[in-house]
Amino acid sequence: MITKPFKTTEIINLFMIDRLVLFFTRKQMQPTSDADQHEHYELYFVRRGKVTMRSGDATFSAEAGQCFLTPPNTAHHLVETEGETTLSLSGFICKGSLLLPLCGRVIDLTEDEQELLSEIAEEGTRCFELMPDQSHELGYQVRPGISRGRLQALKNKLEIFLIKMIESRLTDQSPARRTTVADGVYTYLTAHVTDRVTLEQIAGALSLSVPYIKREFSKKYGRGIIDTFLDMKISRAKELIRETNLNFTQIADYLSFESGNHFSKTFKKRTGKTPREWSESNE
Repeated sequence: MITKPFKTTEIINLFMIDRLVLFFTRKQMQPTSDADQHEHYELYFVRRGKVTMRSGDATFSAEAGQCFLTPPNTAHHLVETEGETTLSLSGFICKGSLLLPLCGRVIDLTEDEQELLSEIAEEGTRCFELMPDQSHELGYQVRPGISRGRLQALKNKLEIFLIKMIESRLTDQSPARRTTVADGVYTYLTAHVTDRVTLEQIAGALSLSVPYIKREFSKKYGRGIIDTFLDMKISRAKELIRETNLNFTQIADYLSFESGNHFSKTFKKRTGKTPREWSESNE
């Protein structure tokens, strides 16, 4: 008997969380002057009150019923709290940069989204606890007796929430979406300032086309992506010259320039001085 094969549909994951890092809920968190910087994303959910956060070059405030993401490898700290605040925090690591366009923006949550995020925060708090003081590691650990299945369910819930955010906030072509794309590109450049990146890599990380990210970035910032990226590298080079003992060749290598000569030429083109001339000018 001849039968037709069943039609199947391959599911391409938007992204997958690779590691859970921390979960906690706190009341009246105190502002901090020291910036925190690490390899994981942090998802903040304001349950009561109002908080102001500094992340990279941006400062923004979020109120009860809102959430926001901070990206990996970006300095951030809590600037201010108002009223009786309750803040839930979830930390995780995932590959790719699909979430970057969501970072640095305050997101209004529906009641269903608030309920789901509350469930995640509460279950995460039940599953994780602060590392003991005598531990050689910082952060949070899984509480004794928590099964692998329970951790997977927690991870899956967090993935579902983030997929909802991507699908509902990043799929239209409105002006807000264009701003998000431009900011996503900018955040990507900031996170990869020490790397050598191409427009194709950036577009691929954001699941968009090269012409689209070039157009939307130019609309918001009035300049090209690579031009902006080189300015970021030179700005970082100035910090390294001023604050470290690295020589110019080491700085060029650290910032992924093709050679020391390429670094020197780029530096002079953008500042009017060679790295040595700039270092001796006390600017």
